[in-house]
Amino acid sequence: METTTPSTPPPDPVEPRALRDVGAEVPATRPPVVDVLPQGPTGYHHFLRTERRGWWRGALAVLLTAVLFLLLQVAVSIPLVVVQALTGWELIRVDGANMVMTPGLLLATNVSIGLMIPVSMLLQRMLFGQRGRWLHSVHGRFRWGLSLRLAAILVPVWLVYAVVLTWFFPAAAGAGGAAPTLLSTLTMLAVVVLTTPFQAAGEEYAARGLLARAFGSWFASPRAALVAALIGPNLIFMVAHGAGDWTLALYYLAFGVACSLITWRTGGLEAAVVLHAVNNTVLFGISAFLTSEVVIDRSAGSGGAMMLIPGAMMALVTVAVWIWSRRRDVPRAADPRPLA
Repeated sequence: METTTPSTPPPDPVEPRALRDVGAEVPATRPPVVDVLPQGPTGYHHFLRTERRGWWRGALAVLLTAVLFLLLQVAVSIPLVVVQALTGWELIRVDGANMVMTPGLLLATNVSIGLMIPVSMLLQRMLFGQRGRWLHSVHGRFRWGLSLRLAAILVPVWLVYAVVLTWFFPAAAGAGGAAPTLLSTLTMLAVVVLTTPFQAAGEEYAARGLLARAFGSWFASPRAALVAALIGPNLIFMVAHGAGDWTLALYYLAFGVACSLITWRTGGLEAAVVLHAVNNTVLFGISAFLTSEVVIDRSAGSGGAMMLIPGAMMALVTVAVWIWSRRRDVPRAADPRPLA
């Protein structure tokens, strides 16, 4: 006699067995992050003029940027002070009104300023509802192609300029300390090459990035916002450098305005970051061959007519980048909505 065995129904292919057995529910997909972005094509300086704008948001961005910058400076300097006290190594030294930039102090300074990159991104996210990628450019990304092409042009030009400037004005490279040794030169070069680009980028993301946008968010007119973005953050940038000489102070102001203009013209921070990084890295790199400790003198009388040379150089670079970006059709404004 033939017997039949009842067939077992197959398990539900949709609901996982483990979840079915315990009566759990399938977890829902996490909703995507929605950025608060401007409507329509918008210039870099006006990017925070959205429905989430508010005068207090811009004011708080300026205040928190300044406070966190100072706190980072102190926090990174504390280990140097402790090590110097315990070992007797001279890591921090002030010679009168001059700051003696030892490799250790330069490393700490560059790291603390470089940390302003994530800090600026975080403040933009918290206060204005835009993720950090929108701080790079109006396209929501860092344009590496544009940066590398510009760096390939600026590096050789700046090497020639820096060598000529240092030849006639050694103080421009901080010369004045002890004669360098092979070890001091290699140590300083390592610190300069590995960390100075981040220091330059940190200043750009804070000053020409978040602060410029914060000032610009207070004005409905794009032109008024651009004027505010050019003046306000760069006055802060000038004061932050603590120059006691009026020609040095004007140079820092001109440097900031130049970086702001090319940021607006190219629609992002890439060109300003490259210019700032090339300038600082080349000048500090040359100083490593001249002295074991870079002496930064910003006291009255330390500038003078020689500051016309770097000032003119910044003006020429601004004009050149302006023309270069137009020929390459680099947009200064973009509609962010398709990338959101």
